[in-house]
Amino acid sequence: MNSVIEFNLWTKAAYQEARVSRPDVFPSMRAVCREFGSWGVLKEIAAAMSLRKTLAAYMDLKRRLGRRPTINDCRMAGVIVDKAIEVYDGKRGLDHFVESLEEMR
Repeated sequence: MNSVIEFNLWTKAAYQEARVSRPDVFPSMRAVCREFGSWGVLKEIAAAMSLRKTLAAYMDLKRRLGRRPTINDCRMAGVIVDKAIEVYDGKRGLDHFVESLEEMR
């Protein structure tokens, strides 16, 4: 799961290609299916984990800056928010979601 996120292997073909070049790092597709049931399940779990990590990094950056980070702030800090912006229908939606999370704390 971490390999999918860290190496940006969101397609089965990309994963299999990485597996061929680095079999010591990437488990076989058979092992993946045995562990997760299918490639699709692995991909869904990895996407959820990736979003969670992105939100945590975004919230940390917000705390450090003392304000809402701009997209440029995120890029400069290495926080890739593209997927989160897509999920929350834009930067405003992302900020609204993060603020609601902070209120719950």
